[in-house]
Amino acid sequence: VRRGPSINYLIEELISAWVRNDTRFDTAIVSPVFNEVTPEIVRRLNSIADRVIIDIQGFVRRCGGRYCTVVTDEEQFYELLEALDSSVNVVRGEIHEFPRKCRGSKVSECVNGVFDVIQTCGPGSMYVYLSETGKTIVLKPLPGINGSSIGAGDIFTSVLTYFLSKGLDLLSSCARASVAAGLKVSRPGKPWFTLPELELLSHKILRNIRS
Repeated sequence: VRRGPSINYLIEELISAWVRNDTRFDTAIVSPVFNEVTPEIVRRLNSIADRVIIDIQGFVRRCGGRYCTVVTDEEQFYELLEALDSSVNVVRGEIHEFPRKCRGSKVSECVNGVFDVIQTCGPGSMYVYLSETGKTIVLKPLPGINGSSIGAGDIFTSVLTYFLSKGLDLLSSCARASVAAGLKVSRPGKPWFTLPELELLSHKILRNIRS
């Protein structure tokens, strides 16, 4: 299985309509599940959004093995980077979704410095590559988080986008997004978190920055 059902045509129609109507957005988030969106579509989002953030999971997933275990396609990863180039601002993904030689502190060896990269790893360290400085910063999530991680990545991306849109820098936004994802995992029902909690607990993460 190479890809899921494509929704490229629908997105192309939406983008064309927005361009015709002079509609513009602060941020566009692209978070496909299984290759239903191509990088070429993402590149068009610059025409209607000031900032483009993508989650790589749905771009690099492939179905491999007898029982269709999801694996990361490294060839597709590099094709994605080449296609995106300067058309996005932030690329986010779980660390295992990146090729081995691009994980953690080695991420700077695989990107061209045009966009920022965030690699999350559940309760493990988060690696944030800052394209402006070429440095990779390490953030430690809140300790003692236990529970189902389903949906945590989507929470992270959404909260990250919210705070970036509010004018916070990438590291401060990552810290708040990490807290939100952790609280979502640890709490069985809504509300998973509040804004005051994110503000307060994010400082614990920011105090332990490593580079």
